[in-house]
Amino acid sequence: MDETLREWRRHPHEYGVNDCVLSAAAYFVRIGVRDAMPWFAGTYADSESAMEVLSELGGMGRAMEIVGGTSVADAPQRGDFIGLQAETDYPIPALCTGDRVAVRLERGVVEVPLKFVKWQGVWRGVR
Repeated sequence: MDETLREWRRHPHEYGVNDCVLSAAAYFVRIGVRDAMPWFAGTYADSESAMEVLSELGGMGRAMEIVGGTSVADAPQRGDFIGLQAETDYPIPALCTGDRVAVRLERGVVEVPLKFVKWQGVWRGVR
C-alpha cells in the first residue's frame, strides 16, 4: 500500500490513465487480484466522458467490481477501497490506510481520518 501511495503522489491524476477508478484497478493488479487493467482504461480523457463510462458500466459500485474489488458488508480495513461520499453525483473510490483514507483527485492525493468521512460501499481485493 505504501508503494501505491508513493505512485499516486509521483504521477498526477489524469482521466483515463490515473483517475480514481483506474487507481483502484492498478492497486488490485499490484496486490495480485487482477492480472491486467480493465478494458476501459484510456477510453476517456475528461470528467464528462468518465461519467459516461461509469454510467455505461452501471455506476461506481459495478465499476469497482469490474476492476477487481469484491463488495463486503464489513467496516473498511487497511487495503480496502471505500466509496467516499462527496459533493459529487457518485461515491469516489478512496483507499483505506487503517485509520485514514487516501483519495486521488485532480488536485492531488488527499488523506482524511476515516472517522470524519461518510462512505457508501466497501470493496476488498480478494484473491
